[in-house]
Amino acid sequence: MVKTHSGNVAKERLKLMMNADHQKLDDATMELIRQEIGCIITKYVVIEPENIEIKVMLKDYKKRE
Repeated sequence: MVKTHSGNVAKERLKLMMNADHQKLDDATMELIRQEIGCIITKYVVIEPENIEIKVMLKDYKKRE
């Protein structure tokens, strides 16, 4: 299976979110990430952006060495 460009972008955003606990991203940045992910969803699903709810939950993430 070939990964699409948007799939790679989404993967990188998820990595960013996983590291958010260490970087202490502010609420505005997290909201921007939610909005961008919502825009990606609307490329593949017919839905109005205001009808998308994205909840970001950061768990204790410890970097493996």
